[in-house]
Amino acid sequence: MSTASNLTGPLGDRLSVREEQIVRLLLRGKRNSEIADELSLSAKTVKGYMTTLMAKLNVRNRLEVVLAALTSTADRAPQADERAPAPVGLRSSHRLRCRLRKG
Repeated sequence: MSTASNLTGPLGDRLSVREEQIVRLLLRGKRNSEIADELSLSAKTVKGYMTTLMAKLNVRNRLEVVLAALTSTADRAPQADERAPAPVGLRSSHRLRCRLRKG
């Protein structure tokens, strides 16, 4: 079983890649049938994954799975490639200040 690398805390150490994919689709508000279609699985297989996720995370329903995922991802600092770029105006003014200091 592969472990997921993008989630931390209670999730990242325990979920397989497929389970992480399902959690990400849950976070987007997808139903089991929509998850099944997107991942080319049967709805019954997705339901089985949901049961496994709930057992691994010691939660009772899909809402608690989502809350655990949100808590897990909120606790980690964004990686360099995930950070939003500074607004264009701020980048330009920063460059201008750097040029003024040099010259």
